[in-house]
Amino acid sequence: MASLILIVDDELLNRELLETMLGAYGYTTVTASNGLKALEQAQKHQPDLILMDIRMPKLDGYETTANLKADTTVQHIPVVLFSGLKTSPEERRHATEAGAVDVLQRGMDMESLMQHIRKHLPND
Repeated sequence: MASLILIVDDELLNRELLETMLGAYGYTTVTASNGLKALEQAQKHQPDLILMDIRMPKLDGYETTANLKADTTVQHIPVVLFSGLKTSPEERRHATEAGAVDVLQRGMDMESLMQHIRKHLPND
C-alpha cells in the first residue's frame, strides 16, 4: 500500500506541484491550504508523513507542528517543514522545538526531496 502524505501549503500551485511529483513516485496525497485545515486533515486521514510550508498566514508551520505534536492521536506522524528561504540555524532550532523531524529548502531537486521523504516514512 502506498504511503499517504499530507501536503500543507497556502499556495495552490505549490500544493499541485508536490501532488504531481509525489504521485509520480507512487505516493497518495491529500492537501490542506492552511494550518487549521492541516490539523483537520491529519485527524481525518492519519497520513504517514506531513510536508508543510513554514510561512503561512494565521497558523504558520511551526505553530501547526506544535499543535500536531500536542495531539496524542496524530503526534506520531513525522512532520517535514519546508521554506522558500534559506533555512537559518535559528529556523532549524525553532522547527525542532516545535516537533518537526526535518527542514527542507523549497526548490531542491526531486531526488534529494525523495531521499528526505523516504528517510522519514516508516514503511518505505
